[in-house]
Amino acid sequence: MVFSLSQMTSKDVALVFERYDDVVILLPVGSLEAHGPHLPLSTDTMISNAAIERAAERLHKENVIGLIAPAVSYGVTECALQLSGTLSVSPETLSMWVKELIAGFLAMGATHVCLVNNHLEPGQDEALVHALTDFSSHHASLASPLKKRWAKQLTSEFKQGNCHAGCYETSLILATMPDVVNTDIQHTLKPISISLSDNIDQGVLDFVDMGLLDGYSGDPSQATVQEGNESLDILATMIVTTVTEALSHG
Repeated sequence: MVFSLSQMTSKDVALVFERYDDVVILLPVGSLEAHGPHLPLSTDTMISNAAIERAAERLHKENVIGLIAPAVSYGVTECALQLSGTLSVSPETLSMWVKELIAGFLAMGATHVCLVNNHLEPGQDEALVHALTDFSSHHASLASPLKKRWAKQLTSEFKQGNCHAGCYETSLILATMPDVVNTDIQHTLKPISISLSDNIDQGVLDFVDMGLLDGYSGDPSQATVQEGNESLDILATMIVTTVTEALSHG
């Protein structure tokens, strides 16, 4: 069973809090960012939403109700600012906004708020980590594939850092919202072996300076629904584990 907060009435929400002991808010976090010539600007948000939907079904089987909150669909996206359609907010703005959302959901009666982030720019991750500082681990957490525990389970492309709108992300979108992928363009794209993580470690923080003139790295032409589902299962497990471990600390 999946509950989407934005589609529920006020009475629906009240009944959920009355009926269940553990009600968790699952808050998708993403970005509005260029993702090559074949994927939409909201790719990161779509991935967070899809992983959360799968995780919510698993949590329900463990008697934990996950309410899926409307996404925070703008993020710290400074690396891609030179590419059309990208919009960035400051880390301070994102952190304050998310911190207030967490506090509001807890005041509403939620046991826990889990941030689920799939926009992996360092500034975004740091802002979300900072947003958690006012809360105990029992009340708020961050599920992110940047954590080594989960990164090592994902694809080789992801681990190499050549994964911006490449095979990894394209596969995830093919498995969840295939109609938004421009497959005619996808299959013509040549692999680009540029590691975002290596560039960032070296202080290169702009896609154009990195050589990502079309906004992608990796090999989107090799993306498959099967790989997308396998990665999505790992992301869902990441969320379920993050939530259940946090609740056990209460």
